[in-house]
Amino acid sequence: MRIYVNGQYAPANPSHDKLTDTIRTDKPLHLGQRAVSAQFRGRLDDVRLFNRALTAEESAKLAER
Repeated sequence: MRIYVNGQYAPANPSHDKLTDTIRTDKPLHLGQRAVSAQFRGRLDDVRLFNRALTAEESAKLAER
């Protein structure tokens, strides 16, 4: 997984990285909340998920829009 902010790659240092296979699940997607007691306080805008890895150039073009 790669995270881009405004078209720029944002290196992440996950504290709990246990992904070993797929992220497919029958559970709903939750953004910005790990648990009821740890709610996200802020704003998320224009979150996009893709079924393939984007190149840095593709990410930069999306940020221009």
